[in-house]
Amino acid sequence: MTDARSPKRQEVLDTYRGFAAMAVVFFHCYIGPFRATLDRTLPHFATAILAAGWLGVPLFFIISGYVISLSLFGRERNVRTSSRFLAKRIVRLSPPYLLAILVVVLDVASVGFRKGDWHLMPSVGNLLAHATYLQGILGTPEFLPVAWTLCIEVQFYLVFALLCVVMGFFPTKLQDKILIAFCLMTFIPSLFFGHAGWTGYRSPYLWNYWYMFVLGMIAYWLSNGKLPLAILLIAAALSAVVGIYRRETAIGFSAVFALLIYCAAKDKPASRIMRHPILLMLGAISYSLYLVHWVVVYRILNLASSRNVTSFSIATAWCLIACVASVGFAYLFWHVIERPSIRWSQRISLRQVTPRPPRTANGPMPNRCATELVSR
Repeated sequence: MTDARSPKRQEVLDTYRGFAAMAVVFFHCYIGPFRATLDRTLPHFATAILAAGWLGVPLFFIISGYVISLSLFGRERNVRTSSRFLAKRIVRLSPPYLLAILVVVLDVASVGFRKGDWHLMPSVGNLLAHATYLQGILGTPEFLPVAWTLCIEVQFYLVFALLCVVMGFFPTKLQDKILIAFCLMTFIPSLFFGHAGWTGYRSPYLWNYWYMFVLGMIAYWLSNGKLPLAILLIAAALSAVVGIYRRETAIGFSAVFALLIYCAAKDKPASRIMRHPILLMLGAISYSLYLVHWVVVYRILNLASSRNVTSFSIATAWCLIACVASVGFAYLFWHVIERPSIRWSQRISLRQVTPRPPRTANGPMPNRCATELVSR
């Protein structure tokens, strides 16, 4: 059994987060006002890579499945643990998210003030829907386009917390087996019948993305010795086949991402390259970068387009400026807002499962001897 909580492996996972966030940043730069210029000048393979940047979202979901399984492994499964788990996640996510909403509102307000047009300002109901991660389910207009994924994430946390409560009613030695069996059984129907709607309409419900989270959970259970490698290979093969059959790029690439996450957990030499300081920095600020980049990219590229830029080199320069500015603003955002929220969430502890003392022929082993045995 490998140590799935290895700091090195978590660093590699953070680096994958950084890749996912930067992919989304490049994607939003590409689909901006200079898309026609980029398509006309860049080779097809380059524009295809930029256009595939939205695949950072499935990668985020798979990593989330892995990390949440890791965070609750070995914890007591009851209402108290589940409620504290939800509190940890909300404290971790909400301060940066709410401030990102405020940044967007101030940006829209500044435009309305300059132009004397306030019709784009979100209503109070819309703000409340966003603040409670319900804008997708309630069908309110989105003014922070990237926030829809957080609605899915929060649904995943709620479902996983509920599963942990239910598992608490079963004997401890059966809990992991039952949880794994449930996730594997629900993986297949979600894979075959879920409709994520990656183009145009996006589904606001977890079910359509459940298979991605399960792939991450499978990668974790495999790295922790709970499942054989064959299960991940079969799940990845099914995802690839279904993705090809349904012509859903996200499904096919989810198989690749799950295998990459598993390799990161195995701490292979290739994963050590991923621990470069710059990559680790991008991984650390990936959540902040994901939240705030849209406003930065949108404003900078709109400013550039107002100057009637048609040159490829100038358009590329503006896109690079937007990317660098996004990273810089995200770093400041992380330092001031996200890092304190991480510290606050770490103060909410989850109770570890207390191992039962091994029994001897004359009854339970004394606590001192049992502790020595467990420590070995």
